[in-house]
This record gives sequence, C-alpha cells and structure tokens, in this order.
Amino acid sequence: LEMDFATNETAMPIDIIDSDQLSFPFSVRIVASFICIILLIIGFIGNALIPFVVLRNKDLRNSTNMFLINLSIADLLLLSLCTPTALIELNSQPEVWFLGEFM
Repeated sequence: LEMDFATNETAMPIDIIDSDQLSFPFSVRIVASFICIILLIIGFIGNALIPFVVLRNKDLRNSTNMFLINLSIADLLLLSLCTPTALIELNSQPEVWFLGEFM
C-alpha cells in the first residue's frame, strides 16, 4: 500500500487471480445443479397442476383458489426465468454473462 499525500493518491498492487480459483469446485456445481433441476421439475409440475385442478372442478372455483392460481402462475414465471439463469451463472466462468444486455 502506497500513499502519496502531496497528490492524494493511493495505490495498491493488484494480484492477478486465476479465474479457476474464482469459480465453485466441480462437486459443488454438480450438487447445486442437481438440486436446482429437481426443484425446477417439482415446481413446474406442482404449479401447473393447481390451475388444472381448480379450473376443472366447479366446486373449487372460489376467490381463495383463484388467488392460489395467481400465485402458481407467478411462481411458474419465476421458475422459468430465475432458475435457468442461476444454472447458467453457476456453471459459467466468473465475470462472464452469456445472456446479453437485456438480462
């Protein structure tokens, strides 16, 4: 750490770190990917069944169940956008974004 009080500058040497050290270990990536995929599958199946069951049965069409349908659709959107993004980020190199400027 160097400080120059005459010009008010501080300089710190930067060590270049190998990008492999910044990524997660292979075993952690495999386990985390497996858990994300299982949650994605279970989430899609469970949240897709809620509107199917409620809309097929007339006795279940009340305001509470319509609210549950709304929540399940919101959860489906969250699962379809966030989980694949997390999987891509987990398994890609650090500081690299493959999904473009929009995401």
